[in-house]
Amino acid sequence: MRRAPGPSSASHSRWAKFFGDTVIALSLALPLVNSATVLRAAPGPPIGALLNPLLVLYVGTVLFTLGLGVLLVRERRRVSGVTLGGLTTFLVLLGWLVVSHLRTENFDAARNLALVAAATIALVLLVTRGYSPASAIRGTFRIAILFSIAVWVLWPVWYVNKSQYFVDSGKIVSDFPNVQGLLSHPNFTGLYFSCALVIEFAMWRRGSRRVLSLIFISLSSLILVSTQGRNAILAAILACIVVIVLRRGNEVAPRLALIAVFAASLAPLIIIVIAFTLGNTPSFRVFDPFTNRGSLWIGIAESIAISPILGSGQNGITFALQFVTDQDVTSVTHAHNQVLTLLVLSGV
Repeated sequence: MRRAPGPSSASHSRWAKFFGDTVIALSLALPLVNSATVLRAAPGPPIGALLNPLLVLYVGTVLFTLGLGVLLVRERRRVSGVTLGGLTTFLVLLGWLVVSHLRTENFDAARNLALVAAATIALVLLVTRGYSPASAIRGTFRIAILFSIAVWVLWPVWYVNKSQYFVDSGKIVSDFPNVQGLLSHPNFTGLYFSCALVIEFAMWRRGSRRVLSLIFISLSSLILVSTQGRNAILAAILACIVVIVLRRGNEVAPRLALIAVFAASLAPLIIIVIAFTLGNTPSFRVFDPFTNRGSLWIGIAESIAISPILGSGQNGITFALQFVTDQDVTSVTHAHNQVLTLLVLSGV
């Protein structure tokens, strides 16, 4: 027979929940705080001035999660080999990125990645001890949704792009202003609130609170659609389909979908490798019906060739911009393809 949990076990569970909820709340709130430090040149109340003092949360969260990690490790609770191996691999990759950014003096990126590493360690250790993060994630996203809607209603000039900023630049409706949002960029805002939509959809259950869930599903969908972030919208739809499939007990199809999406993201890299192998210049004309990033990727290919092992950090993106001919990508800070971005920043 299993022993009933005693008072110490209950106390441990309460502390685990407190620590986990705190880490999640801070981690999901910090992207908003971080983006608010870069104010847009638009009239309206200085939202950033309100949030800038909260940047001390970065230091606090890092110290908090590292301290928590030390305390949990001292308990010497067993962690499965799969969990430990996956966590180690993930942290090694993050560490490599941190070093890459430090090497090129991109301290903000290094700081953010260090925070991700610290929060990941704390959450993995908590989950292996029975902590469930889903409710805390949903609750924090709900607060962000309400805050976002309030800013949208009260200060729309600051929150919404003027249409001339993004005319014919890949928007779904090119002559309609899209929501730039709290994250200072429509794509970032779209990705953030697509995560909010998916977690809300995944936790939706028939019951007394189904109306509340539907309200937040509707609000997050409204913000997501208004950003006109095509990739974020498609990702949210795919993720919701995956949730439905998982609920039916099928775990194979979602894994195949993940493999297919990752394989598609490798297409520009495959073209670059084939072209360099044959001694040619990469051509991305096949992507013209879908995106105008071809000239940027040509520059990215040249950047990767300069420092393929260690990468060039953000300097590699700057170097690539001299090859760009499309006006709307002349000031980008990434490769518009995550695989290429990682390669140019931190190498193989």
